[in-house]
Amino acid sequence: MGKRLTQQRRIGEPLPLIPTLTILKNFVAIRDGKNRNGGTEKLIEWLEYRRGFFSSVTVNTNSQGLRGLYAKNDIMAGQIIVEVPYNSALLVGDTAWVRKDDDFDDILGSDGWSKHDLDDVYQGLNFLRSVVENREYAPYIDNLPQMPFSGNEFGLPPDFWNSEFISASEVPELVKQIQGRKQIIDEVAKKNDVHPSLLRWATFMIRSRRFTTWNIIYDPNSKNDPLFGVFPIRQNKIEQIQGFLLPLIDMANHAHNPNAGLKISINRITRH
Repeated sequence: MGKRLTQQRRIGEPLPLIPTLTILKNFVAIRDGKNRNGGTEKLIEWLEYRRGFFSSVTVNTNSQGLRGLYAKNDIMAGQIIVEVPYNSALLVGDTAWVRKDDDFDDILGSDGWSKHDLDDVYQGLNFLRSVVENREYAPYIDNLPQMPFSGNEFGLPPDFWNSEFISASEVPELVKQIQGRKQIIDEVAKKNDVHPSLLRWATFMIRSRRFTTWNIIYDPNSKNDPLFGVFPIRQNKIEQIQGFLLPLIDMANHAHNPNAGLKISINRITRH
């Protein structure tokens, strides 16, 4: 195993100056890989079962026990790095959905909450209920990062900081933003009978891994009945924003200078 690992090029390591070579530059370490090889294999099998899966990378473990994406071979410019079938993409948010938010008028400070932060939390709630609690998606869920340990805030995202650590930042705007995000999670969790820590983890999975797409669609709430049964009425068009989690692909960090892109293709006949 050690010899085989040394023959693989870790994504993010310096590469020879080959102008035709393009490769994912960063990786995400997920859980302790020493005992999770079986889980990785199940994830690959799960994707292969849905057909249309292709990958030029594999998941492996480095000498420190952290897993990430490795290139199997040199990847040439224009070559597909990872391809997953559309039915493996997990839709976690859609502005076309009719969502009934909880009433927070009685919560002090709720009038200053960010709509985007509130949307993230409700997407996290939907992720918990429709994906995490569904055993069908266990091969994917089992490969996500575990909930971080409390009391060790160094290196953790602000969403997991405790109150003392937040106050110690001494940046008023940052403190206000983090406290607002934590308050949203606590209140949504309370109204939906969910443990705040679990919802905080799910929301962070959304924020850190979600891919967002934009589209223009016909407004489902506009009239589409023909006028007098003869002349069609032109429907209004609205912007549709969708959020997806893409198994395996979302293990790659979003580099500030990416040398790979994401393309979504849908078969017009099968809609996949």
